[in-house]
Amino acid sequence: MAKKAKEKESPKGYVTPSNTEIVSGKLILQPIYLVPLEIFQTSLLSRPQYIHKLAVVEASGGSVEFFPMGKLKIEEKDPPEGMKLPVNLEKKSALNRALMAAEMEGREGWRSFFRSIWPSADESKVSLRWRLWYLDGMYAVDSISSKRIDPGVLLSIIMSSGNRPVAN
Repeated sequence: MAKKAKEKESPKGYVTPSNTEIVSGKLILQPIYLVPLEIFQTSLLSRPQYIHKLAVVEASGGSVEFFPMGKLKIEEKDPPEGMKLPVNLEKKSALNRALMAAEMEGREGWRSFFRSIWPSADESKVSLRWRLWYLDGMYAVDSISSKRIDPGVLLSIIMSSGNRPVAN
């Protein structure tokens, strides 16, 4: 029997920009997984903590960023027109990357020997959305954090994926 090829999930909705003006046509849409995490931390030097964070896993390149829960607002409608980067990670892989990154966060220095971190996440709450980047002169600007990066960084994500972006 021949196996059916898995159909790739496509992003639904996008993360609402913080305070940037979005100009249609100069956008790069990056797929991201939003992974809500619950983290239990214990330490010999401090009290136990129960923390909620939102892990943002890039579905094109796989890097992970953390945001406080409730900071990112989701717009459920279609995003503005722009160049769409491909989805290269599956949901399970994105979940594993988020859990590993949460476990490794704060592991620098000698105090890490006294700290234990147990992250957990519910796979059914992981969602695939678009993150908007806009081109401003010679830089790509993240619409969430207003971080400015060289477009070559985004280009390296595209080139390493083996897939080509899709223009609308």
